[in-house]
Amino acid sequence: MKIKYWILTLLAGLALVGGVYFLVQDSSPSTTSSTTASSSKNDGVQKKVTDTIRTNIKTMSFTDENDKKVAFSSLQTSDKPTFVMFWASWCPDCQAQLPIIDSMYKKYKDDVNFVMINIVDGSREKLGAGQKYFADKGYDFTYYYDNNLVAADSVGVQYIPTMYILDKDGEIKFAYEVNQSQKQLESNFKAVI
Repeated sequence: MKIKYWILTLLAGLALVGGVYFLVQDSSPSTTSSTTASSSKNDGVQKKVTDTIRTNIKTMSFTDENDKKVAFSSLQTSDKPTFVMFWASWCPDCQAQLPIIDSMYKKYKDDVNFVMINIVDGSREKLGAGQKYFADKGYDFTYYYDNNLVAADSVGVQYIPTMYILDKDGEIKFAYEVNQSQKQLESNFKAVI
């Protein structure tokens, strides 16, 4: 009876170790189906960019402050790189990042297209919350609404802020799911201008 107990205990231990190993392997990023937008050293974690994201960012659409549908492709010009940020007014990390983006906008608005996308889920972020937040803070860059997170879902946004920097050809060069310093963003901007 004692041997059966030890065998069962050993099997249970092996099953536990195997389960933990499987969970760790399953949650680690896959390198076969996605690529990092850039391998440069940065302040935070580079977001993995899949082929689906590369395609969907070019075809996504959202609405402007007049509730008119706007295609992302209509905002890109071949002579400028594009900065895209998904954000929400309630998000503390977004609130910390936006003053840096405002400073970058003032410095680079003639050299970079800025596409600020307020994700509106109807629950935590309601239509108009972003507009009020921008007005209260004195931000003057143009922003758009992503009603029901359609655009965010199409490009794999899981955390906010999520930021993409595209070169003049519309290719994603940098992608972040965490805040970035002004120094890091300036370095990224200079790399694509």
